[in-house]
Amino acid sequence: MFIQELADDKPFPGLTDLQKQQIAPFFQTWESRAEEIIFEQGQLARSFYLINDGQVLIRYKPYDGPALDVTRIGSGQVFGWSAALGHSTYSSSAISIIDSAGLQISKRNLQVLCKQYPDTGTIIIRHLADLIAKRMGNTHATVFAILMSSVDANP
Repeated sequence: MFIQELADDKPFPGLTDLQKQQIAPFFQTWESRAEEIIFEQGQLARSFYLINDGQVLIRYKPYDGPALDVTRIGSGQVFGWSAALGHSTYSSSAISIIDSAGLQISKRNLQVLCKQYPDTGTIIIRHLADLIAKRMGNTHATVFAILMSSVDANP
């Protein structure tokens, strides 16, 4: 699945063939059935996720109240930012609303990718920053700086 998507310029448009070969070993595919928990709030933040198909619910449980459905995200969007931002645990839960699938990259793999292939890693980080900034309503530059500082941190 991932190789085909790279050939179709998804999810990272504009990569050269060499850059596609460089990133392929760092990403894995993931699949989740409807109503399956992908990760829970408080769980170790290990991976950052991109949705190719499906829909995911992001749910936050404050310590002093009931769980809140924060947002529903779909194809072309990202979740699990805690891992990409260098946090130790996820700040919310992610649950598949319908059968869903996509790509994931571990925190460690993102760091290694950026160290081994800095130019390619920067392109990937910029793309992820764009996706996050769209959801947050934040500026690309701010999100890019946060992601780069996380990647530059020691694993």
